[in-house]
Amino acid sequence: MGVFFAAVPLSDANAFLSPSLPSLNLNAGNLLEELERVLTTVDRVTMEARSDALEERLRTTFKTLPQDKKGHLEPAAVRYLLHRYFVDRHGWYVLGFDTQGEAWNSSTPFEALSEHIDSDTQGAFEDRLDARGLSLHEVALLAVTLESFVHSETLARLHSAYRVLGLENREVAAKETEVVNVLETYMLMYVLGLNHTSLTRWQLKYHLNQIEELYPTWNETRKWIRSVREEVVSSMPEARGSFDATVKSVEAIGDKYGRWQHQECMDLKDSLLKLENNGKGRVPLAKFYEAALNGMWQFSENKGYLRQLGSLDETDPNRPSVIVANYVNSPANCVAASKFYYVCCINECESLTAHLERHIPAAQALPSQIIEVVEKLPSSTVDAPRKLPQALVARLYEIAAIHGGHIPFHARLFNQWLHHAYPTECPYPHMSGTSKPVFPEKFMEETGEDFHVDQATMKWHVEQYKQQEDDSSFDEQMPWSSEEEFFISRPGGVERPGAGFAFIRATVFMLIAGTMFVTLMRMISSASKTVHVVPHEKMFV
Repeated sequence: MGVFFAAVPLSDANAFLSPSLPSLNLNAGNLLEELERVLTTVDRVTMEARSDALEERLRTTFKTLPQDKKGHLEPAAVRYLLHRYFVDRHGWYVLGFDTQGEAWNSSTPFEALSEHIDSDTQGAFEDRLDARGLSLHEVALLAVTLESFVHSETLARLHSAYRVLGLENREVAAKETEVVNVLETYMLMYVLGLNHTSLTRWQLKYHLNQIEELYPTWNETRKWIRSVREEVVSSMPEARGSFDATVKSVEAIGDKYGRWQHQECMDLKDSLLKLENNGKGRVPLAKFYEAALNGMWQFSENKGYLRQLGSLDETDPNRPSVIVANYVNSPANCVAASKFYYVCCINECESLTAHLERHIPAAQALPSQIIEVVEKLPSSTVDAPRKLPQALVARLYEIAAIHGGHIPFHARLFNQWLHHAYPTECPYPHMSGTSKPVFPEKFMEETGEDFHVDQATMKWHVEQYKQQEDDSSFDEQMPWSSEEEFFISRPGGVERPGAGFAFIRATVFMLIAGTMFVTLMRMISSASKTVHVVPHEKMFV
C-alpha cells in the first residue's frame, strides 16, 4: 500500500478546496447561531438534530475524559475525543486532530479549520477554550462544523467531476451511464488526491490509464461504488439521474469508504502475521524483506523510514523487527485524501478501548476492574475468555503503584500494557516526539532519501538472518519502557485508596517477586545450555 502514495503528489492535497467556503466567527456568543449563519446549506433544526445525534456517539468516550466541575474538556481532551470519533466513524485521520507522533497538547483542535477562520477569531476562541474548555454539546457542534465543511468540499469535487466530463448542463437530469462516469471520476480524484478545481479532460484520461498501477484495487472499488449507489437510489428510483441522488451517493461513499477499504488493511495484517515470530506482533525485518523479494511489493520500506514511522523494534539491533500494529496503522498505508483528512487503516485498538470505556466509564480504574474486562474481551487475534499471564498482571499493578492505586486510561503506560495484551491490534506507544509518522513523499522531501530499500540490501538482511537462525539462546521478548506520559491532564478530585492501597502495594510486591523468580529460573536453565551472553541493556517483560 505504501507504494501508492509514493506516486501521488500529496502536497496537492492542501490545494483542493474552493476558496468559497464560509468564514466562521468562533468568537460569537452563541456558537450554534454562528454555525447557522455561515453554513447556509444547513438550517438550525438540522444542525441541532445532527449535533444531538453526534453527542450520543461521543458521550461514552467523553465520560472517561478528565473534566472540570462544569463538565468541560481541556484542548488536548477535545482533540483526542474528536480524533477518536472521526477514526471510528469514517476512518478519517483529520489534519489537526491526529498527533503525527507529537503530544496531544502540541496544537489545538482547530488546525483543521484554521484556513477558514481569520487569525484574530481563532486566537480569541482558543483563549476561550483555554479559559474554560468545551462542553460535550460544543464538541459535537465542532464535529458537525467539520463535517459540514467536508460536505462543501464534496459538492465542489462533484461539480468538478461533471465539468471535466463536459456534463455541466446535465447535472439536473443525467443518464445512468453518465452518472456512473461522474461517480468514478469523483472517486478517482478522491483516491489520487487530485486538485479537482484545475483538472482537465486530458489529465483525467492520463490518470485513468495509471490508476490500476497506482491503486490495484480500483476495479473492486468501482464495483463497490455502484453497489453503494444502488443502495441509495433504491429509496428514490424516480430520481436516479438527479443531482440530489448523486449527492446522496457521494456522501454515502465518503461515509462508508474508510470502513470498506479497511478490509485491505486486514488483508495486509494477515500477510504480516504469516511471517510473525512467537505471537509477539512482530515480523523479523529479514522476513519482511524476503516477502518483498517474493512478490509482496508492499513490504519495501527502508529501515530509516520504518524507524521514523515508529514501526521498527530495535530492542536487539542485530535482530530488528517490524511492529505489525504500528506498521499497519502508519501513513505508509493510507489511501484517499481530502483538504481536511486522510483515509487510513482503522486502528483496531480503538474498538477495544471503546469497550473498556463502556464497561468502566471513568478516567481511571483499579487493576482488578481492568483485568475483569480484558479477560473477557476478544480481538481479531486474541481469544476470550482467557487468563492473563502473571507477568502481564504484575505490570498492571506496577502501573497502579506509580499512580496511587489507580490506572489512568489516557496515558502511555496503560497503552503500552494494551500493546502487550493485544500485540497485533494495539500499537506500541512511543514517547511523543521520538517518532514522526509521515507520508512517504514527505519523508523523501525531508531526508532526500528514497523510502524504498533496494534489492541488494533486502538480500543482505535475509542472509544475515539465516546465519542467526540456529542461535537457540535467543528468546524474543516485547520491550517494556517505564517512561510515563499523560495524553490528557490527570483527573482532579479523585479519592485515593487508603488501606486498600497498602494491599495493592503488597500484591504488586508478590507478583513482581513471582515474576522475577520465574525469570531467574529461565535464565539459569538457559545458562546451562549455552554460553551466549544475554544483552542486559534493555528491560523485558
